[in-house]
Parts: sequence; structure tokens; C-alpha cells
Amino acid sequence: MDPELRDGFRLGSFLVYPLRNEFVGDEGPLHVPPRVMDVLLRLAADPGEVVPRQTLLDDVWEGVTVSDETLSRAVSELRSALGERRGHHEYVQTVPKRGYRLVAPVTALGAVAGPVPATPAAPEIQAFVAPQPHAM
Repeated sequence: MDPELRDGFRLGSFLVYPLRNEFVGDEGPLHVPPRVMDVLLRLAADPGEVVPRQTLLDDVWEGVTVSDETLSRAVSELRSALGERRGHHEYVQTVPKRGYRLVAPVTALGAVAGPVPATPAAPEIQAFVAPQPHAM
């Protein structure tokens, strides 16, 4: 695991916490399987670069023989967690016959001022109170 990314990073509009296998977006926290997070981490280690399918298989499933379909499923789960729709890949791009490329910006949270925040248990709700007209 890339030490700069291990404690967390921003991926587009998401905060990603690899040690917790968690994404935090507008709709709150979402947990993903460890291998899905590992695929994301491998792509995030070289953002913008094409990572060959075989490299992903070798790095994520170290020494375990798995099919190409296993990687395809993991990428599909990753895209689903990121809210990508078919044909609209703003995070993970498929490069046919080559591999995958992370196209969203990646920023290690250590590079951002301040400590990594804890995941909120529930979204914070702030009430809006309209000003009351003055009685005459």
C-alpha cells in the first residue's frame, strides 16, 4: 500500500480511507470489499497512467490465480461505489486491450492541512429558521 495514500486521500468529490475500506461522499460513508479498495489503491498509485490488467491482477491478487472476470467484477464494484453510470466514467476509464486508468484527481490527505476527520455516524443536519416578521 502506498504510504502517502494509506491514511486517506481525496478522489474527486470522495474522501477515501483505505484502512477502513471506506469512501465518504455526499451520501455518507460506503464500505467496499478489501480487494475493491486494493484495485483503487493500485490505480491511485499512478493516477492518469494506464495500469495493465495483468499488473492489477499480479499486484492485487499476489500469487493467487484469478480470471480476468474477477478483475472486471472488482472494477465494476468500484465504479458502482463511485456512482459511475455506464458510459460516463469520470473516475475509472477502461483502455481497451490494455487496462484501466484513474482519471479523477488524487490528493493524499496528508497533503491537505489538518488531521483526517473521523467518519460521521450520520450526516449533520442544520436547520434553517426563517426570520419572523415584526408584529406592528
